[in-house]
Amino acid sequence: MVVGIRNYYVFFIKVLFAVLLSLPVQCASIDSDCLPVDPGCNPLFAALSMTVVLPYGSSPRLGNSMPLFGSSYDVFEYVKNDGSTVFASSGSACSGTEPGLLACFQAGMMRQIPLSDTPSCANLSAKDSDGIFFWACDQSSGTPRLVNVGFQNGKGWRDLIDFTTPAWKPLIVGVYWNSILRDTRTFPNLWTNPLVVSNSGLSPGSAVSGTMYLVTTNTLDNTYALDVNRVGLLIQAGSRVVATAPTPTLVAWNGTYGLLEGDVVHAGNTVAAIGLVSSKYVAIRNLRVSGGVTNIDIMNSSQCLLRSVTAARAGININLNGTSSYNRFMNVNLGTATGTANLYFTGAGVGTNTFTGLVTTASESNGIMMQNTGTNSIFLDVTSGNHNNNNGFNGESMRAPFLMNYMGVNVNFVALRAGISMEGLHVQDALLSSASNLYQNQWTAGAAHHLDGQLIVSGASGNECDGNTGAGSGIAAVGSCSPAGTSSFTRKAIAGISDVFVGVPTTDSVNASGGVTVGSTPADFIRFDNKMRAWGVTGGPFPAVAQQGACNATCQIFDWSLSATNTTARNIFSQPDGNQINTHTWESANQTDCQTNQPHAVWNGSACQSTFLVHAIELLDDNFGNEDGLCQSNEYCLFTPNIGAYQGHGNLQALNFTDGVISGVKLYSLANNGR
Repeated sequence: MVVGIRNYYVFFIKVLFAVLLSLPVQCASIDSDCLPVDPGCNPLFAALSMTVVLPYGSSPRLGNSMPLFGSSYDVFEYVKNDGSTVFASSGSACSGTEPGLLACFQAGMMRQIPLSDTPSCANLSAKDSDGIFFWACDQSSGTPRLVNVGFQNGKGWRDLIDFTTPAWKPLIVGVYWNSILRDTRTFPNLWTNPLVVSNSGLSPGSAVSGTMYLVTTNTLDNTYALDVNRVGLLIQAGSRVVATAPTPTLVAWNGTYGLLEGDVVHAGNTVAAIGLVSSKYVAIRNLRVSGGVTNIDIMNSSQCLLRSVTAARAGININLNGTSSYNRFMNVNLGTATGTANLYFTGAGVGTNTFTGLVTTASESNGIMMQNTGTNSIFLDVTSGNHNNNNGFNGESMRAPFLMNYMGVNVNFVALRAGISMEGLHVQDALLSSASNLYQNQWTAGAAHHLDGQLIVSGASGNECDGNTGAGSGIAAVGSCSPAGTSSFTRKAIAGISDVFVGVPTTDSVNASGGVTVGSTPADFIRFDNKMRAWGVTGGPFPAVAQQGACNATCQIFDWSLSATNTTARNIFSQPDGNQINTHTWESANQTDCQTNQPHAVWNGSACQSTFLVHAIELLDDNFGNEDGLCQSNEYCLFTPNIGAYQGHGNLQALNFTDGVISGVKLYSLANNGR
């Protein structure tokens, strides 16, 4: 009898929700995903006040918000990442000297919200009204709780601030059971850091620790010296920090625990627009910068994060030098470089840097250049194209780099070059097309190169594979590419790449240059309808030699998103399960070095190796895992069905994952694949 009554109520609730969901929804959409905040927004919210019988555990209620660790409401609070997960960490304060990719994390961002009236995290999810945070449900302490572990793509600290007042905005959070909204709550005063409007710059020594400085209007030739620990600079959307004089570095950083967001434009082109010197744990999100001799110069700086960054029209767009290591780069678009490369590494101490979703285009020389540099850097989902004079990817005097889902296209020389003294290059899945050679190898000694997965080739006027050959080089002979030594790739020839990308769009509603094709230097190098667009040289149809090089005069916008009709680069990989794995061997001297630099790696007695999921990358900036970009057990990951940087667009959608050697992965895909 009890079962019958329960089934009746379950049926009644299903009918009720079906009726409510059929009623008009009047609230604004945030990426097609709206959280109701009042009964007028969605009638489903009003249903929360009805007294009904629901299945056990389906009526979670939100408690009071509090810091995840301790009692600090300070944005710049960092703690040691010394537990098996972020939730198991001790909460001990970070000194800033700990080595590793994610030795410490920004606990000051995280707030926990206890849940009542539910026994577990099963079937639960959460969202906030502005779609700012990525929420996780954790019950490791016994009681289920929600924790904001990282920012959603395109979001950051600016979204939490009312720049007019200025004041911290309240955060409205909703909890869902089986995708049905069950409770909402408004949380004010989640952070206490002072917000100070600073439209006239910050002179050396004037910045105050713990302060979030705000730029609320366009500024001209004002510089910002961020030379203390625990400080942030947020430039309001629609405003820019601009330099017309040749010498000032607009934003100069020298400290630990910092934040930077906004638009920076340098017209002088003789110094770096943004400089990080001996800095650690600086988080740069949603930054657009153009015009310096170097746009972002990172010198002797470690454990910094650059996410959703567009940098264009510089000699070098990003320069890593000195001992810069353990830095993470996610969704970075580099366009129009007139100097050595869009992305340039130099210095023996530059190592263990991770890149995911990297676009590098329209350079007068190299797309990516690593010279006299260190070890163990990772490049996942990379598109490098339209470069003049040199290469899409060029590595020299470095060891154990790993490239996965690399696309090098329409370059004047070599699409992928393993240069002099490079050792232990590992490439998994690549599409190569160039006016000369596709893959060139200069290996002579040391750890062998290894290529596996698919090697998709097109359009070489010279040899597909060139240079030194044999077991250590990974290629069998000059000419058509075939594997040697430990390489196991499958060569696949395609007719051409003319239909791979969207190419020149018909319009761009955001860019302020007056059209998608201009007869002079564009007025706006950094603002576009989507993050896959950049300026390049006019010429066509793609791929054309005339399109190679930096945009200096007659230019056109090029969209590097994959075309929705393409089948040679888009949707070519199937969703993996936990047994579809690969292994990479790192440069490591001993077990201690291995476990410090790569926490998920295993020392097998003679080598340091990581095992990871193929066709997926770790979602960075979520404070889970080791943040190396490789998808490993118990991490949040993105399924990558395509070759190159573009893996889709839109909201993240949860996928079912089958455990194997890799287990406990929360796997997602992007809602749309192809434009």
